[in-house]
Order: sequence, then C-alpha cells, then structure tokens
Amino acid sequence: MFQKLNPIVLVRRLNNLVKDGIEELFESTPYQIRRFSTSLNSNQNNPDGEFARKEALFRQWLARDQITLGKKHTECAGHLVRLGDLHVSEFWPARGLPYYCKALKIYEVDNNLEQSDPRVIALKEKMADCYLASGQFDVAEPLIASVAAATLACNCGMEAKRTCLERWKNCLEAQGKIPESSAVYQRMIAMYEEPVVLNYDLLAQFYREYSVISTKSGGNAEVAPLYLALAGALTTLSVMEDACGKESHLLRRDLDTVRELYLQCGRTELAARFASQIKLIDLLVQAAREDMSTHVDDLEQIALHYEVRGLPGDSSQAHRYRQHAQVVAERRAAKLAGRSKAKHVSPK
Repeated sequence: MFQKLNPIVLVRRLNNLVKDGIEELFESTPYQIRRFSTSLNSNQNNPDGEFARKEALFRQWLARDQITLGKKHTECAGHLVRLGDLHVSEFWPARGLPYYCKALKIYEVDNNLEQSDPRVIALKEKMADCYLASGQFDVAEPLIASVAAATLACNCGMEAKRTCLERWKNCLEAQGKIPESSAVYQRMIAMYEEPVVLNYDLLAQFYREYSVISTKSGGNAEVAPLYLALAGALTTLSVMEDACGKESHLLRRDLDTVRELYLQCGRTELAARFASQIKLIDLLVQAAREDMSTHVDDLEQIALHYEVRGLPGDSSQAHRYRQHAQVVAERRAAKLAGRSKAKHVSPK
C-alpha cells in the first residue's frame, strides 16, 4: 500500500530539510534577538520601532505564504525582496543582500523565470547596488552585464537601454577595464546613430566622451581627434538645422563636413546616410529652380530619399512627391495623346 522509499533518497530529503532549517535559523536570528530585546524594553519611543513593525509584518506575510503557497513560490520571493529593501533603506546593504540572493534563487532555479522578466531584472539591479556599495565591482559586473543583455533584448525604451549600458560601462571603467568599457560605450553610441533616433547634440556629447575613453585605452587613440572633430561638426550642424530646417541648402557644406569625417573614421554607412541627405537637398534645390513638369524622375528620386531616410513625417513627404509625380506623368501622357490625335485629324 505504501511505497517504500529509497534510503538514499530519504537521507537526501532529510539533509535538505535540515539545511533549509539551519539557513532559516541563521537568517532569522538577528530578527528574533531584536524582537526579544524589544519585549524586554518597555520604552515605547524605541528608535527602531518603525523598522521592527515593518519587519514583523513582512515576516508574517512570508510565513503565511510559505505555508499556503510553498516556500518556493514567487510570492515568497517577493516578501524576501521586501525584507531586503527594508534593510537597504536603513543603509544596511550587506544585511539586505542575503534576502535578495534567496529571492533570486526562487525566481531563477525554482521557478525558471526568464532573464528578461521584470522581477529578475529589478532584483539583479538591487543586488548589484549592494555589491557596489561595498566596493565589490567584480562581483557586481556579471549582474550588471546580465541586466544590460536582458534590457537590450526586450522591448524597452531607449532611456532604459542607455542607462543599463552606461552603468555597465562605469562598472568596467571603475575596475580599470578601459578596452571593455570602450566596447560597451560603442554599443550605446550605435543605438543613437540609428536614423529613427538620430540626435546630433546627444551624439556630439557621446563622441566627446568616446574620444577621451579612446585616448585612455590606447588601442584607438588615433581616432580620438577625429571623433572630437566630429562632435564639433555635429554641434554646428544641429544649430544650422534648428535655424534653417532639415532640407535647407545652407546645410549642404556642414553635411559634407560630417560626411567626410565619418569616412575618415571608417564609418562608411553613416557617411552614405549624410551623402543621401546632401543628394536630397540638391534635388530639392533643382526642383525649386526648374519647371518640374518635365522632371518626373527627379520627383520620384525625392520621394525615394524620404522613404529611405524614414524620419518622422518623411512618409507623408514621400507620398506627396509621388502623387505630384503621378499627376505630372498623367498630364504628360494626356498631352502626348492630344498631339497624336491632332496629327491624325485631317484639316477641313
């Protein structure tokens, strides 16, 4: 009727129970000592009274859910995180860290949560803060790197991605790992070099900082002056663009300067993007000077440039120029048809 347990399995289970019991005993010992001390003290103005009340409440929640849901449930991990937060809020990061570690084990090992799960990301950030507070940058680094990888992989905003990469870069730099720090910074810059988020002022700031990092690393010291010059050129271009507009012919010289500097830095893709912008300005200038009724191909080229660039509002501009090209083509076809018909009509 009853299944006979393997002695080895039974011993292993008993060993795990004893181990868990000892861990919980050591974990709760400071709490039990404070509780006993408070019961002996009749003074109600205990400076730790608010802390003690919160700790007792969180432990009651934890004990209740451990009985009803099980010790490995994610709700129990949440209570452990709250206990860790409570200690960290009192400037005791070392005392909060064990709660975080136990909660992470429940999340990752017992419940197999994804690395991109918000609870896992937030918990690893808190653990990294605890290690950084004690100067353990080498221990904090894998946690920060894991958070960065998960944040970049999920559908987060640019600011969140920038923050995690910048934190990773700072942790590496604090350990003297300048080449690794430079590589992380390049990844952050690459995000802001995308056409959709292209921001000249922000890129100029990044390039100035990158020139400093490149000089420190020694490996790419020769490109540092180029990126410094590029930062200045982008700042000038930003001022001109704000004053004259994105498609003003007055921007042509500044755009060409930026294009040339990107080529010198070996960034051919970005150089081609600015060359395309110059071509668009040339086509627009030509469109303004000439009778466009005979330049359907130029109208199509202008529409294509807007489509490829893909900035906000460019799709509307591309549609407008394509419609214009279609109207011009229809008028030209009607005019040619009229001439052909007139040739075949005999005079009276």
